[in-house]
Amino acid sequence: MSKKTDLRIIRTRKLIKEAFLTLMGDKGLDAVTIQDIANQALINRATFYLHYYDKHHLLEQLTEEVCLELSQLIKPTSYVENNEVLVVKLEAMIERIFDNVGQHIQFYQVMLGGHGIHGVNYSIQEIIKTSFKREFALLKLQEWNPSLPTDLLVEFMASALMGMIRWWVLHDQMYSPKHMSKNLVQIITKGPLEAAGLKIESQ
Repeated sequence: MSKKTDLRIIRTRKLIKEAFLTLMGDKGLDAVTIQDIANQALINRATFYLHYYDKHHLLEQLTEEVCLELSQLIKPTSYVENNEVLVVKLEAMIERIFDNVGQHIQFYQVMLGGHGIHGVNYSIQEIIKTSFKREFALLKLQEWNPSLPTDLLVEFMASALMGMIRWWVLHDQMYSPKHMSKNLVQIITKGPLEAAGLKIESQ
């Protein structure tokens, strides 16, 4: 395959994905037809079928691509060394995550919005959980604090990150990725109550 042909395929798939997301945002998956997608992308139906079997295959491929990129950015091993959290590296990781979400903002706006698909939301949440679980296993966190179940920590971290991504997307990215990163690091490292300025009773 020539480079020119390869670029043409990439460009066509990009048009199809953008058209699909626009239509999903307008009227939801069930109401979208292949002809709608073709019209929106300014291609014919035959061209669509050269790339995807149907709209469900398109949704599946699109979700896998976005989730794969997200999973590759969740790397606690990049900011923990010798049982110590390196704050600058933690901030950098979180900033990269929000930068990536911003690059796929149309996808997240549609999938986390009113016309979103429950299965896609679940896939995003699960890929975040799987990434944290994999990384925490590499760090052997259970050895550092045996009294804290790793599954509980994974669930908390994944839910917090997913919640912040959803909030940021649905509030029109009102803060920059860097701003989100710095504030989230405060919440993560101090805990939400202490980060809010409350004093914690000694135990």
